Amino acid sequence: MTDSPWANAVWARQKSARRKSLYLVNNRFCSRQGQPEVRRIGDCVDIADGHFDAAQHNLPLPPKRVQGDKKLAASAMNVYHRCMVHTTHALNAHIDQLCAIEPALAAVIARLGYPATRVRPVGYETLLRTIVGQQVSVAAAASVWNRLETLVGSGCPPEALLAQAEEALRACGLSRQKQGYARSLAELVVSGAIDLHALPADDEDAIAELVKIKGIGRWSAEIYLLFAEGRPDIWPAGDLAIRIGVGQILGLPERPDEKQVRAIAEKWRPHRSAAALLAWQHYNGATL
Repeated sequence: MTDSPWANAVWARQKSARRKSLYLVNNRFCSRQGQPEVRRIGDCVDIADGHFDAAQHNLPLPPKRVQGDKKLAASAMNVYHRCMVHTTHALNAHIDQLCAIEPALAAVIARLGYPATRVRPVGYETLLRTIVGQQVSVAAAASVWNRLETLVGSGCPPEALLAQAEEALRACGLSRQKQGYARSLAELVVSGAIDLHALPADDEDAIAELVKIKGIGRWSAEIYLLFAEGRPDIWPAGDLAIRIGVGQILGLPERPDEKQVRAIAEKWRPHRSAAALLAWQHYNGATL
C-alpha cells in the first residue's frame, strides 16, 4: 500500500471552540488554511475539482494502522468512514460492487430500488437517544426525550444530566436502569474516558470502546457505527430483520441464526454495511 494516499498521510487536527476541523490538501489531511483549493470537511470532503469520496476516487480501504498521533489519525479515519455510506454516490457504488459478489442481492434493487442513506449525528446525543429509546415505542421515546430537554436543555448536555437528581429524571420517564445507562455515558464523555469523535479506526476496536458504556451492547454499537459514522463494513448479524431478510433473499430453507449470518456475509467484505441496508430494505418491502 505504499502508493496509497493513506500510507503516508500527514494527520492533523485543528481545535476550535465549536468543533474539530480537518483539511485535505493533495490527498493529505492537514490543518493548513488559506489555500484556495481547500474546503472544510464535514460529513464529506469537497475540493476544488468537485465532490470527493473514496469510492469515486478508487481509494483503498484505510490501513488498520496509520502514522502519527492515534487520536488525530482516528479523527481523520472517521471523516473517511463518513464518506463511505453517507453519500448516495458512495453507497450505491458499494451496493453495485456487493451485487457483483452476490447476484441474489441485485433482485432487491430490481424490486425496490437503491436504499436511501441513513445519517445520524456523531457523538453523545445519538447514543443517549439510543438509550432513551430502548424497549419503548418511538412515540414514547420522543416524549421522554422532549421532557429531558425541557429539564436539562437542548441536546441533554452530559454535565447538566449528571447534575440532576434521580427523582427529576424519573419524572421525565427514565427508569432507574436507564438512568444508570445515561449516567454511564455522560460520565465517560465528561471525563474524557471515551472520545466519540475519535473512536478507533478498526471496527472491532471501536465496538469494544462503545460497549464500555452501560446499556450499549454490540448491536447498539454496530448501529451507531453504521448510521452515525457511516462505516462501510458493519454487519449487525444479531438483528432479527437482517437474519430474516438474508434468509429470504438467498432462499434458505430456514431462518439463519446469528452465527450463520456472520459466516454467510464473510464473502461480502468490505461492503457489509450496504448488505445490511439491502436486507432491511427487503424486510420492510416484504412486510408492507
